[in-house]
Amino acid sequence: MKKLTAASIALCMATLVGCSSSDEEELVLPEIVNQFETDIVWQESIGNGVEHYFSRLTPAVYKDHVFVANRDGEVEALSLENGDTIWQTDVRENSSFWPWQSDISAKLSGGILQAYGKIFIGSEHGYLLALDRETGEIVWRKKVPGEVLAKPAAGDGLIFVNLGSGKLLALHPDTGEERWSHEQEVPALTLRGQSSPIVANGGVLIGLETGKLSVLISDSGYSAWSAEIATPKG
Repeated sequence: MKKLTAASIALCMATLVGCSSSDEEELVLPEIVNQFETDIVWQESIGNGVEHYFSRLTPAVYKDHVFVANRDGEVEALSLENGDTIWQTDVRENSSFWPWQSDISAKLSGGILQAYGKIFIGSEHGYLLALDRETGEIVWRKKVPGEVLAKPAAGDGLIFVNLGSGKLLALHPDTGEERWSHEQEVPALTLRGQSSPIVANGGVLIGLETGKLSVLISDSGYSAWSAEIATPKG
């Protein structure tokens, strides 16, 4: 008995589809013409990706620098012109003191924010870190009450962090000192991901898992208004 090859199976399937749709109008795909060609100027990699873990780490650009990070805890500043490494920092605690802990992940997940001369990155361990933008030195590390899964926001002299626990924190960018916090309603069952705050006109806009959009006064944390814009399902 002869074995069916993948090509013959595909041919049979195509014949069956053609016979079943012979009475239907043929679908003509439009021809796509590229408007421009792209060239790779340079490429660099940091770490081995995030595998199956949830991550919302995105690069940040400031002047001729691009800042990148991987989940394990490496943060780098690269030249925007040629990709050369300007500085590199490992933000894992004690990574330089205990060699046997070098493979422990920092679980970086929320960032990168560039603001106030610093780089801000959050982690699933419940930390927000501030690094000096020019040197990569860790300026402060603050323990926060929840996972930092979304990119922080900056504005009105503060850093705003939306946490997986349902809290929104306003922190001083130079010290990490908490200025105010606002607790939000969190449904019993949600997808694992929070929205990033947006700062505009003295207010902080935040989308909630309940389907609401809330606006808080940026310097006090008081609620200005809230509106339901979607109905949660599931």
